[in-house]
Order: sequence, then C-alpha cells, then structure tokens
Amino acid sequence: MRTVSMKTRPVVRTERPKGGAVVLNPWWT
Repeated sequence: MRTVSMKTRPVVRTERPKGGAVVLNPWWT
C-alpha cells in the first residue's frame, strides 16, 4: 500500500490518522 500511496496523494491523506503521517509529513511540506 505504501507504493500505491506515493502514486495517489489523496489516498495518503486517509492514511494520516493511521500513523503514516510521519512518513508523509515531509511530502506535504
């Protein structure tokens, strides 16, 4: 799912509450 999240940004947002925010934070910033 990590590879899929990288391709689809909207999906990444849904993973934020799951705990993936730490890895995705640098992406948004």
